[in-house]
Amino acid sequence: MNVSEIVIEQTHLRLKTDIDNHNLKNHIFFLRRDLKNYIFKNPDFQISLEPIKCEDNAPLIVRKMVEASTIADVGLDVPRLQTVVEAGAGKSSVTALQRLGRVMRPFEGKDECYFITYRDNAPFLCTQVDNKIRIWRTEPKFIIEEG
Repeated sequence: MNVSEIVIEQTHLRLKTDIDNHNLKNHIFFLRRDLKNYIFKNPDFQISLEPIKCEDNAPLIVRKMVEASTIADVGLDVPRLQTVVEAGAGKSSVTALQRLGRVMRPFEGKDECYFITYRDNAPFLCTQVDNKIRIWRTEPKFIIEEG
């Protein structure tokens, strides 16, 4: 088993694999290059707090990131899911409830579920979290713990 550390700017990975010559560091380098070039031409991609659309010819890493940013918003149906960790912002009250609803679907043996979100120190992001918590508090059966 081979263990290697891959560090390229803000990307830090520890890789454990049975492949001797994986060349993952080069692959990550090129993905980061594609992403940085795309952000240079489309700066909103880096700063948007809401999911955005991208062109069909955008780099694969960009298309995958756009896809991942909305995966829990519409159409996700995994009833046995017990925990969601949300690490994104957003202003939409509908989206806030939809994301929470993904973990609340009934499933045999599931008595409780958890939805974990983060409060950032940036004032704008704190305000968005406060707004989401205010929305969630309107649901009488929700137990909201802050800490």
